[in-house]
Amino acid sequence: MVPECSHILYTGKQCRRIPAKGQKFCPAHRSRRRREDDIFDREIEIYSDALVKMEFPELLAALEKALVGLRRRLPRSARTEVYRAGLVVNMTLQHIEEATAQMPPAPTVCQHPPQPDRPLSHDELERFLETLLDPYTSGKVL
Repeated sequence: MVPECSHILYTGKQCRRIPAKGQKFCPAHRSRRRREDDIFDREIEIYSDALVKMEFPELLAALEKALVGLRRRLPRSARTEVYRAGLVVNMTLQHIEEATAQMPPAPTVCQHPPQPDRPLSHDELERFLETLLDPYTSGKVL
């Protein structure tokens, strides 16, 4: 049996050209596949870089968007599970937003100067003590 190119034409029929030995596609469709694969690889690399920079809620939103896009392409029997996964992601996003809204603001942290490697002079010690003032005690030293 003579092998045939595995490419499916836009009409739905299979390309009938003969590929090179050990290849799945004829020369015309092999180069096209390689270009498509290169484009796909670049797009996935860009998308991966964007995902790395996202916070957790943004990642869940991206997952939900991907599941919604995938749901349209699946057979009806598989749509239920994808729809359920999308609902779980949506509910998780809502819980995160609610929990974030209820959290008190983060306290401000006082920055202290670095520890000296030698004994401080009297003036340096006074300046250091001034940095230890509590912002809530109107200028009184702790």
